[in-house]
Amino acid sequence: MEYVDSMSSTTTDEDGFNTPTHTSVFDGPSGLEASDFPQMMSSGEPPSEGSSYIILDPETGLVIALRSGMLCLVSRYNEGDGRIQWRCVRHPDRWYGFRNEASNTFIGHNDHRKFIAGANVHDDWEHFWVEHHRDGGHILLVKRAQWFRVWFEPMKIGGNDDTQLVTTSAPEEGTAWRFIRVDSEI
Repeated sequence: MEYVDSMSSTTTDEDGFNTPTHTSVFDGPSGLEASDFPQMMSSGEPPSEGSSYIILDPETGLVIALRSGMLCLVSRYNEGDGRIQWRCVRHPDRWYGFRNEASNTFIGHNDHRKFIAGANVHDDWEHFWVEHHRDGGHILLVKRAQWFRVWFEPMKIGGNDDTQLVTTSAPEEGTAWRFIRVDSEI
């Protein structure tokens, strides 16, 4: 795996300490399996507003992608492909959202406990709460409501042959996603 070595360009502050002039960005080879760079899978940092991420399930090696306008999971991908890159945004109410870099649509959920990516705005159906998982990674939770009752359900891999993104009423079944940052914060 290659990394851009930005540490070779430094400036020196008044105390004599070298300081890098810019940040480093992952510049890995294209078309690899997720398991080809396991050190990236151990990242425990939560998503940050303004940054783009590949959202990876380290147990299966699958990443969340958009293919022909449909939200899906893929195992082989090109790191530079915008269909697997999700820009993290924050709603004024502090909810997270994830907008696809290629289509500008948001990951959201529907009434059938499934996830889609068709909305062009970050509205209630596209709101996520991000929670740290005790074993590493982060759980993506959506708010559900019925009459006066409100609860959260985690996103997980499930559905037909474990090929879909669905919600579950069992909190312990949520997928512990890894957020692999693919750009610098803006």
